[in-house]
Amino acid sequence: MYLTRKRLTPVLLLIVVLESALGNGAQKKSDAAEPIHFPDGVIDAELRTAYVSSPKGGIQAMRLEDGKVLWTNDKCAASPWLVTGSRLIARGERLFVLDLTNGKLLRQCDAPAYPKVKVPERCTVSFQLWDPRVVGDTLQAQWFGVANIDRSKGRPFPFQAWTAFNKAAPAGTAKINLATGRAELQIDPKPLDVTAGLIPEAAKPERRLPPGLPAKLAALWQQYHKDQNGRITILGKRVVGVSMTLERQGNEFLKKIALNAWDVKTGEAEKSVELVTDKAINIANIVLTEDRRHAGVVFGNSAVAIFSLADGKRVGMDVKGFISPERAFVDGKRLYHAKQSGNAPHALVAVNLETGKVQWERPLKPRSTIPLPP
Repeated sequence: MYLTRKRLTPVLLLIVVLESALGNGAQKKSDAAEPIHFPDGVIDAELRTAYVSSPKGGIQAMRLEDGKVLWTNDKCAASPWLVTGSRLIARGERLFVLDLTNGKLLRQCDAPAYPKVKVPERCTVSFQLWDPRVVGDTLQAQWFGVANIDRSKGRPFPFQAWTAFNKAAPAGTAKINLATGRAELQIDPKPLDVTAGLIPEAAKPERRLPPGLPAKLAALWQQYHKDQNGRITILGKRVVGVSMTLERQGNEFLKKIALNAWDVKTGEAEKSVELVTDKAINIANIVLTEDRRHAGVVFGNSAVAIFSLADGKRVGMDVKGFISPERAFVDGKRLYHAKQSGNAPHALVAVNLETGKVQWERPLKPRSTIPLPP
């Protein structure tokens, strides 16, 4: 639902992302390495090499300048998760440590000793890791258990037992020594409610209120998410948002999209920058790209216009042919996205935003459509 200017302006439409996950290679003050998400995988801090799935279901390192495959490890059936120093951490049935330069498997880590649980009838229980960070040789991540209904076992579905488990799901912290592979597990005394989306509330970006925000910005942040009609993000020293307001002009409605920013310390607002104004029917949506430094305006004809969150300037030509800007990474004048055409294999595609043409395309192995926690 859109709100008119008289009720609330702006209605922010950006996905919440903390500064440590902005995709610009920045790390926290603690020097903890965290993932820089990229379509189908992760990218290094220099934004030069992506680590994605290989056509045979392993892992490959791909140079983004020209799409050259630098190495492939098809024996490691895992998803690239985090780059730290000279190592790539991948997660599958357990964690794997690979040499970043050649893809050689350095270590297969111990499986965390998750607690034994009573599995609800006709359900399966899995354990998920999320929020990883590495300091030195120690990877720390949060974990939780979640029950899923096994639909292959027929009806009636055990909704009551399924819900009961997920309302009090086990959770805690895992620490894994990357040098030895040993894993330590800590179990929180208080279980988590993972019934909403089958992930903990704390794992949802919109629940993460950045510390140190001025009171008025903290209230703004919380209100937008509480009302389910807005998003807001931090980019460097600024709180940045993109507003989309619905305005009436004669017998038709217009959508006005503008870039808004506030100083993260003082809360002082900057001058709003208008990005697009068009007939309401011509604009479908607006979201952040995966690098979290750009916004994609999706038009009714499926074309996407990319705007920089730093200054509101349009980046090159409009782009077509990819599912969503949320799964695209923009760096300079190039956009990267993973695609699938019908039953054809997935591919990583690099598009030159200055010409609108595909610069290179490389095959990937299709991934599960079930999203894993961050």
